[in-house]
Amino acid sequence: DVASNFVDKIDGTVPPVTNVDTLKSFMKMLEASIEGYKGENLRYYAGSDYVLVYGEWGGLFKSNMGTIKATGKPVTFRDIDMFKLNDEGKVVEHSSIQNLNAVLMEASMMK
Repeated sequence: DVASNFVDKIDGTVPPVTNVDTLKSFMKMLEASIEGYKGENLRYYAGSDYVLVYGEWGGLFKSNMGTIKATGKPVTFRDIDMFKLNDEGKVVEHSSIQNLNAVLMEASMMK
């Protein structure tokens, strides 16, 4: 549930995403690349208009994600996502501390 004026800053290593269709395309690509992608051991922290989510994310890295070659092996990583909400409870801003591309590139180089 994102507001029409949302900004996804991702991890700060790439330009922010401000288009809902781009966000949807990325999520579809992520779910297609990492089978069973989900978060576990999630902890939520809320204050004022922000919600932080800490947890372990992962799944089976089964298909290439862009130029990053799939390993066919499980991949897991810890991450913190920060969501800023508007008065209607919709996400207007998202940031993450983990660089997912770096995690997947490292996984694809491991033997």
